[in-house]
Amino acid sequence: VEVRKLHDFFCSVFHKSNSPCDLFMNTSLPSVASVSPSAPILNNDDNYATSMISEYVSYSDIDRLIGRIKSEKAGGWDGVPSHVIRSLHNSKLFVFFIYTAFNIFIHHSYCPPEWNHLIITPVLKPGKNPLDPSSYRPIHLISVLGKLMA
Repeated sequence: VEVRKLHDFFCSVFHKSNSPCDLFMNTSLPSVASVSPSAPILNNDDNYATSMISEYVSYSDIDRLIGRIKSEKAGGWDGVPSHVIRSLHNSKLFVFFIYTAFNIFIHHSYCPPEWNHLIITPVLKPGKNPLDPSSYRPIHLISVLGKLMA
């Protein structure tokens, strides 16, 4: 099938507004006042930047999510495969970094723009004509960390 036909077909069914970061940014986030003040990211008052940010997701939530990543899944355009993130599950420093980053991102209503970059790949539906663009379904590959945050 011609690449241009696939491109045109996928453009007709795919909308950029459905990207995970756009969905995240359109959800209502808890206000700082509604989050327990007894759950700061860091208890170290020397680190002002993070000691003033409330906890939106817990360390155990991040640890559990990283532990549930399926190692055989493909990564996104950043080239980081899921098995790499999954293999870092046992690193408390890595989990703490992701925990801190996600809470800061949520607090500031920020989503890294790179997480909006998708790779769209056509997959032929079983038993369908490979010359017909509607015989393909688009799958999108997104950053593993983008998936975790979404």
